[in-house]
Amino acid sequence: MGTNQTSKSLYFLWAILISLFVFQYTKKANLKLPPIQISMQEASFNIDHRLLSITSMGQKRLISSLFWVHTLMESDYDHYKGKNLNSWMYLRFNTITELEPLFYEAYLFGGQYLSVVKDDPIGARAIYEKGLQNYPNDSRISFHNGFNYLFEFGDVDKAIQNYEVALLDRHFSKFYGNLPTLLSKLKASEESLEIAYLFLLDAYNREPDESPLKPHQETTLYSLKAEMDLDCLNNKRKDCSNIDFRGQFYIFDNDIYKAQDEWKPARVNRRFIKTRD
Repeated sequence: MGTNQTSKSLYFLWAILISLFVFQYTKKANLKLPPIQISMQEASFNIDHRLLSITSMGQKRLISSLFWVHTLMESDYDHYKGKNLNSWMYLRFNTITELEPLFYEAYLFGGQYLSVVKDDPIGARAIYEKGLQNYPNDSRISFHNGFNYLFEFGDVDKAIQNYEVALLDRHFSKFYGNLPTLLSKLKASEESLEIAYLFLLDAYNREPDESPLKPHQETTLYSLKAEMDLDCLNNKRKDCSNIDFRGQFYIFDNDIYKAQDEWKPARVNRRFIKTRD
């Protein structure tokens, strides 16, 4: 009798527990809680890379890879509004590259994510520059670093330096065929029209005749030469060229020299360039 009584008590207890569980689940399912959103900037954590180096037991590459995968899985789209190298994704990329200085993807793709997605050009600049310390003259990192300098900081000089490095790799430059034209326009703004013209002329002469880039380069070359020649002719300087890039003579009309074809100064449109402190 005692055993039966104990069994009944256990069954009764289990029935109560199950009933409570079902009741709780049902109430929770029907209960509308206010949404609580915590940004990754507040919720993420970052372990000091010096501590990780001490405790890694020689597995720095493995740990950096795990951090890389975890960071990509948790990546968000929230813009970082600070200017202090404290965005959570920058801190992660910095930790990864401290553990494994040759983690190329962290520099290349991490910098792009920070610059374009997170709107953290300061963090992107730090990652790119760190990458170029470990991969000097790398064409892809230099190209994106130049883009970040130009379109996020408005630093034309730094953009020119990085773009020139990117163009040293002929194989890479084929995939960014308009880069010589862009670079010539930057040089026209910051250096001189003659330097810009000679630079683009060299790129133009190396392009195959059937290249789709030639017409764009030809238009820019025409504008650069016309600006130089007309300035020279109208200021009555010596040794001026009176023939444009297409072999046509300039027109002298109403006491001023003009080009036969329309042209405009070959410069980068400043409205696409941000200027940050």
